[in-house]
Parts: sequence; structure tokens; C-alpha cells
Amino acid sequence: MRKPAQQLLSYYDLALPVLLSGLNSGWQAEQLRLPVARLQMHDKNNGLLLRTLEVWFEHNAHLAATADALHIHRNTLDYRLRRIGEITDPDTGMIEDRLLLYVSSLLVNSAVACVA
Repeated sequence: MRKPAQQLLSYYDLALPVLLSGLNSGWQAEQLRLPVARLQMHDKNNGLLLRTLEVWFEHNAHLAATADALHIHRNTLDYRLRRIGEITDPDTGMIEDRLLLYVSSLLVNSAVACVA
């Protein structure tokens, strides 16, 4: 979630997740969830790569801020992002692929939130 500490959230703060919430079923939703679903299946370190991806998005893909937030070296972050790209298939350096990965993470996280 983009602003987990806030008690009151506005549609305008979370417009994209709200708009995507209508994609709960169908083959399109399945395809959109696929990259992060692959990551979940292959992430053998207690969700380390998934957490890295979430923090990377929380910091707008800013590498130094992400590495600082994760308390890891920048080279470790580079390795993890390469590994995420290998598993999920999208190239995190390409804007369209980055968007697909972001949408995938939003849909997977909203599906988990709906089930909980």
C-alpha cells in the first residue's frame, strides 16, 4: 500500500489501485498478475525479492533510496532487481515492463487484501 500509516485515504491518493480493483477475474487479470505470481513461486528467501520489489516501487524506483530503506548495499539491490527480472520476465529498465510489474504487484496485493 502506498500510504499504510494513514487512517483516512482518498480516492485521489489511490486512484490506480481503485481503478484496477475491477480487474478481479478473467484471463486479463490472470495475465496481469502473472509476473508477481512467478516471483512468489520462486522467491525462496521468505519473500525477500517480493519485499525488495515493493520497497523499490515505494521509493519510485530510486535505487539509492531503496537500498537505504532495505539497509543493503546498492550492488545487492542491483543483483536482486536483476534476479526479479529473470524470474518475472519483464525488464525493470523498460517503462512498459516496469508498469506491468507495478500493476501486477497492485493486483496481487489487492487480491491478498480481499481474501484476508
